[in-house]
Amino acid sequence: MKHFLSFIAIIFICNAHAQAPPFPNGVANTYTLTEKEGYNGFIYSCIAYGQDGTVYTSDYNGNIEIHGNNYSIKLENKNNIGQTHLFKIINSNEVWAFSLKSVTIIKYNKIEKVIPLPQNVINIIEQKNCVYIFCANNNKIETYSFTNGKVNLLTISDISFTFGNGGMCEATDHSIWLFNTSNGISVLYKFNTTTYKLTPVKNLANLYYIAAIKDENNFYALDKNSISYWAKNNKQIKVPFKIGTSTDNSLNFYTGNTNNILYKYKSSNYSTAIYDTSLNITFSTPFIYDNDITGNFKNQTGHINLGVTSNKPILISNYIKKYQTLFDGNDAANIFTLREDGQGRIWAGSYKNKVAIINKDKITNLKAIDYKISNGGSFLNNKMYLIGEGIGGLLQYDMQGNAKKLNTNTGFYTFVSKSKKDFYFSTTNQLGLWKTSTKSLETLQPVWNKIDSTKGNSINNILTITEDTLGRIWCGHPRNGISVYYPTTDKATSWNIDKKETPFGEMASIIDNKGTIWLGGRQGLWFYNDYSKAASPQNCIKINHPLINTAKNLTALSIYDKWLVIAAYDKILLFDLKSFYQSKKIVIRYLNPYESNFTSFTEQNTMLTAKDSTVWFSTGDMLYHWDIKKWLYLETPKVNTSVVAIGNNISDTLFENKTQLFKPHFNSFDIVLHYVSKDNMLRYTSTALIKDGDTILMAEPSLIRNFLFKNLESGHYTFYVDVFEMNGTTSHYQYKIVIKKFLWQQWWFWLSIALVCIGIITYFLNLKKKKQLAEQTAKTKDAELEAVKAAQAKKIANLQLVTLSSQFRPHFILNALNTIGAQMDDKPQAESVLSRLGESINLIFSHVQQQKIMHPFANEWQLVENIIHIHRLMYLKKLQTKLPSNEVLNNYKNIKVPLGILQIPIENALLHGLSNKEVGPWLLSITIEEKSDFIVINITDNGIGRKKSATLSNFTKHGTGTKNLNEIIDIINTSNPNKIMVEYQDDVFTENEIYYGTNVIITIPKSIEYAIQ
Repeated sequence: MKHFLSFIAIIFICNAHAQAPPFPNGVANTYTLTEKEGYNGFIYSCIAYGQDGTVYTSDYNGNIEIHGNNYSIKLENKNNIGQTHLFKIINSNEVWAFSLKSVTIIKYNKIEKVIPLPQNVINIIEQKNCVYIFCANNNKIETYSFTNGKVNLLTISDISFTFGNGGMCEATDHSIWLFNTSNGISVLYKFNTTTYKLTPVKNLANLYYIAAIKDENNFYALDKNSISYWAKNNKQIKVPFKIGTSTDNSLNFYTGNTNNILYKYKSSNYSTAIYDTSLNITFSTPFIYDNDITGNFKNQTGHINLGVTSNKPILISNYIKKYQTLFDGNDAANIFTLREDGQGRIWAGSYKNKVAIINKDKITNLKAIDYKISNGGSFLNNKMYLIGEGIGGLLQYDMQGNAKKLNTNTGFYTFVSKSKKDFYFSTTNQLGLWKTSTKSLETLQPVWNKIDSTKGNSINNILTITEDTLGRIWCGHPRNGISVYYPTTDKATSWNIDKKETPFGEMASIIDNKGTIWLGGRQGLWFYNDYSKAASPQNCIKINHPLINTAKNLTALSIYDKWLVIAAYDKILLFDLKSFYQSKKIVIRYLNPYESNFTSFTEQNTMLTAKDSTVWFSTGDMLYHWDIKKWLYLETPKVNTSVVAIGNNISDTLFENKTQLFKPHFNSFDIVLHYVSKDNMLRYTSTALIKDGDTILMAEPSLIRNFLFKNLESGHYTFYVDVFEMNGTTSHYQYKIVIKKFLWQQWWFWLSIALVCIGIITYFLNLKKKKQLAEQTAKTKDAELEAVKAAQAKKIANLQLVTLSSQFRPHFILNALNTIGAQMDDKPQAESVLSRLGESINLIFSHVQQQKIMHPFANEWQLVENIIHIHRLMYLKKLQTKLPSNEVLNNYKNIKVPLGILQIPIENALLHGLSNKEVGPWLLSITIEEKSDFIVINITDNGIGRKKSATLSNFTKHGTGTKNLNEIIDIINTSNPNKIMVEYQDDVFTENEIYYGTNVIITIPKSIEYAIQ
């Protein structure tokens, strides 16, 4: 329990002889781990890291959680185990969680058992082979060990211990120490791990608390008035802070489970943290952060997780500083230029009329100016040149920050040639690229050579300028195009995007030490290095990598050692130049989103590699300082990836070497990616679920871990996952999935149905053909009229039979048989479905045998009731219907209507509209009203609507039922003055700007006849 006293906070203020730490300017970048990342607890008391990167946490309420990089598992706290103070990780499958009252044994991410501990526990300290438990009972110290799931008494020492007057701690060499204060004297004891005895080694003045210890002569302690440090020869050094009341400027004193001391200086919501691993009195600040913390926990790769008083852990990236209060103690937004001068100072120019100089975290704000600082800037001959927007023009600053205006024309970029003889200035308002000598620039009245359209430069508002090894000047704009200027001829050649002369433009450009020109913008990253070919976009080559190709814009480029650093709008990428030149491999690393935690996009050309090999860059609201060298030395472990399919309250893990079989109804599910790695951070991934035979098209890289797939057809699929690792490699995974077919989707089932349908159709066609031949022989008059009627009759007969076949297959036999097949075990609904199905088939066959197009409304209504009954049993158990009363139906039972005129649209409403609706209620309304010589039937459903249903995989795009019914109605209407009309109204309901539902209006004359002749 070396954390038990780790969270005791003693508040200090500076005494009269000490000065408060300086107000922090740059603070370490942080990322708060919240519920989104799976950290659901309330103020974490203990955090531990497994060898594979699994994180074990406990909050003050005793809730234990197990975390991967992007998920968590919460263990049930049924035994009220209390706040955990120590996790001991036995192996990847077993962990022990120690509280002051019990040990919880966790195996395979589940609580196996809870073992009670002795009373009055002072501390619990982990060693390599066991865990020691120290208790104070009856003026004695009892020492126990916990091994192999058992509590074992080791020894009892005669030491009178009072809680609050002593404690235990572990030294940096893992030795164990006890201090106990009685009658004004504090005694320091050392625990012998061989004899299990506590031996007194030193008497000290009255102590309140020992915070950290190296040995009996080197430790930090608190007395009643101050922090003391004991050095060798019993030399006591007073740390210049004294106990006092808490103020906004207070120094807090903590220890954590790393055996280091953490000081906190709080001022205006910022805090400095001081780690002292050598037990020397130093007050330098390895990193500064802007959260108020209560303890520290390091993971295995150099990133530091801290429990914070905002209830959640934070990930601190102490190699990335952010400057939130750069300009006059306010914000650091809208930095449009970053440049370094000869003294290694960083100049930051803001679009808010501000310029600040950063010198080793000391910030100097220059006198406010009247101009917004635009992009660009150059340092030359101890002068800094910046651009003021509007009439600010080119501004020259001396090293003291005094500004002079050189012209009144604004622009976007400046560039000094490699020879230091020429100075380039890109202007606005179609004034082109300006050039002057550096000597002329020193006169404050430079003479400009204007390289505009008259000299071949048609690219306006140039945003970037670079010189190649032959002295040619490359310029560009991301939307306009590229131009190359030849100083020897004073001519330029341009390629415009709108004229399709170049496939890309430039926002940022740079040359590396191999002479390669790198060009970035909205169309990705391109390079030119074949100097045997003309300098043109046609001789540039594009770099293809998903993280680059899908970036919204490449806004800035810089070179660090063997890396091309790329600002890619919402991320920072590193392109490995060494790998590119040696093996032609494209290796891309990136700042993890946990490390960068950007709240805005990267700014245009505000990135530089300073003389001290650190990288500076800005986003729309922040300035960042990146110790890239330190970052590159961090461990870059690969993630262990697991894939889980979740749907219908079923969870199924996928494996690369095993094909996963899904039942037919399991065709809508989520696929969730889980990651675990030692750095505990997210990864960009690209995924695709592809049906065998389709083209593989990977999605854009993202941090999404949950992918929803709905209404998939049966068949063979492959789920592809590309994980972009932190070391620049890409891990590829493939998971095979087979969605089985329903009974009615098997070929042999359809062959049987087809044979039956073909037999029925052939019989009726032959019967009709014989009848038509007999009638033609008997009738010799009105041949032309009879021929027309015969053609109509043949078409009607074919339409009826095809419609019959269509209705049998998808609407009755197929779905009904599937339901019956699924119900065969207990058969609760099979009889009902068969009864209704048989009744419908009997009605249809009887109708066909009568050789009539129309049948009584009562028969049609029976078909409607049967289809509603079957669908309610099969799909829509919560279907709500509003139907006409029997009295109303009785009034129209003898009216003649075409077969299927109600049944087909009602089944469409059930099958396509309501069955695809995921959330109730499911409503179907049918009304009948009389208007003059007609009856009007309204069929209304609140389903997803015809438009949306047409996009789903279960929608039959080539069905014939509705089509054939419409043709029958057209034929009937040709022989009757009163017409049958069918009207469809879409999106009849709306909710939260979502439209849905369908209404079908069917108008049928009360008296209509048509008989097949």
